[in-house]
Amino acid sequence: MSSRQTKAQLAVENHALRTENSTLRAQIEMLRSKLAAPAVAPSNVKYPLVDKLGRHYRMEGCIKCYQPS
Repeated sequence: MSSRQTKAQLAVENHALRTENSTLRAQIEMLRSKLAAPAVAPSNVKYPLVDKLGRHYRMEGCIKCYQPS
């Protein structure tokens, strides 16, 4: 058997790869838009962020303001 493919076989494979590529690009764009969208905290939450230790805080400029305990 030869490993050479006919033009028709190459065209079919090319079409399949382009379709897969298009699908994957759409998925990548969807994921990028999800990552780029800012996390919207509810407006009634005064301290929407949580640090590694589980403490709630908000950012005022570059200063962390922690929720009083």
